[in-house]
Amino acid sequence: MKVILGMPGQGKTLSLVKISSETGYYIVTFGQDRAGQIFHRARMSGYNIPFPLTYDDVFRGRYGPGVRGILLDDFDLFMRKLLRCPIKAMTVDISDGAWNLNEGHVVTQSEEEMPLLEEFLKLIK
Repeated sequence: MKVILGMPGQGKTLSLVKISSETGYYIVTFGQDRAGQIFHRARMSGYNIPFPLTYDDVFRGRYGPGVRGILLDDFDLFMRKLLRCPIKAMTVDISDGAWNLNEGHVVTQSEEEMPLLEEFLKLIK
């Protein structure tokens, strides 16, 4: 699993679009309007992606068996919608091999975030 960190407007969703274009994985985002924006911007930029799913599509199981993997846009919003309350902290189990911190599975989109990311990596190594 890859985690892409960044401030608004720094290209996190574009990174998902690129991954989706290469793999065919579906992007999951917070609503139909946002799904349409992502899809049309991807097309205008030359990326061929499946039409993104919404959080509600996932919660209600409205996607087919052909979905081999998902790319979750705005994870924090997804979890707040699922849990219906603010999330103050979280843990991540890295023992299953899905995370390889030496192979770029945690990516930051800005140099200002590097100190925070470095602290995070120290904690989980």
